Amino acid sequence: MRYVIQQTDESNAAERLEALFVAIYGLRGAAQIPGKLALGVAWGELLALLRGGPQPDAPLAPLLTSLYRAAHARGAAERYLEAMAGVRLPLRAAGVHWQRRLGAQPEGAEAFDRALAKLRWEAHGLHLQRQVSIQGEPADWAIAGLLPTGVVLRLAVQLRPEPSPLEALAEDLADDRLAATGFEVLGLRDWQLRYAGTCALEVAAHCSRLAPHLGFPAKLHDPDDDHPVHRLQAAPQLLTPRMNTPQWALREEARRLTADAGPQALLDRYRSLVVASSRASADEDEAPGWG
Repeated sequence: MRYVIQQTDESNAAERLEALFVAIYGLRGAAQIPGKLALGVAWGELLALLRGGPQPDAPLAPLLTSLYRAAHARGAAERYLEAMAGVRLPLRAAGVHWQRRLGAQPEGAEAFDRALAKLRWEAHGLHLQRQVSIQGEPADWAIAGLLPTGVVLRLAVQLRPEPSPLEALAEDLADDRLAATGFEVLGLRDWQLRYAGTCALEVAAHCSRLAPHLGFPAKLHDPDDDHPVHRLQAAPQLLTPRMNTPQWALREEARRLTADAGPQALLDRYRSLVVASSRASADEDEAPGWG
């Protein structure tokens, strides 16, 4: 199988890399690069992939890490990133395979899609897709890719209504299953999509914290994308792990009490604990509601 490597200009990334390492290490020619940097056959396989060849069976992340460190050692880290600018490696190189899911999206999701698209993830070597299934687990939006530094970035964004206490554990379990596939999970409430541009910028900012070399725009020129209040309101919640969310201690207690039971028994125990806790804290004439 052959893959198309997308680039932002017409020059060849393989040639740019060869020229860079020849220059910064003072080599006589590109043939000396794998020996000088102890890269072995992996170097040739990467060059072949960049020229449109097949993806090698061996993982590419260790090689890219070595290349980035070798360039950094010569004060050429930025030149290395420039040489790799616009290269988007196959999704499989990040250890990810997702499938599209069908179904209508909630109100506001299309505006968020448009705002995300303005950030040009492909130019940063990343894949963006909405409504996917990752090893059977649904994600509303997924961002993934193997970056030139060797960092594998995997991020899922889930759109959620405000949960009732009884629903919180079910969301926890779904997030845990997605996290087990290697994805970090961010959560957005449906009302936050009123600030679609700001939400997109917040997701990009989170990616930049995971990979500091990523440079996303500060604004999208949406009406509300830089208002300080909107920026605060649109911030997504990190869901994996989420020890700071309400009822976390109660959910951990349910997990402890049902350590050897299945998911349904865990959910039943948690619901019982929520109801008991609510009744214990309610006044005699108060009827607690749990959503």
